[in-house]
Amino acid sequence: MSGQVPPEIPGDRTAPPPPEAQPAPVPTAPQLESTTPPQLEPGRGAPLVPGPPSSVSAPISADKVNTVFGIGGLLGILVVIVIVVVVGLLLISALSHR
Repeated sequence: MSGQVPPEIPGDRTAPPPPEAQPAPVPTAPQLESTTPPQLEPGRGAPLVPGPPSSVSAPISADKVNTVFGIGGLLGILVVIVIVVVVGLLLISALSHR
């Protein structure tokens, strides 16, 4: 037992204090006038080419969306009805043979 470490007791240690927040340094006038370009950030500045990106197609009308979802909904209902009828016929045929 001399080589084993005793188990730790929960709550035995105290948490270290949180680090103090350092305020951001305020740039001085000579630093603001330096010739280095500012750091670029996403979403800043004007786009290089006007208009939407070429990967974006024109919007589709709401009528097309409603038509597609309506047809999909009807097909879904028909599939459910067919499944219920097939399962019902299988149950009736299985129970009638006894």
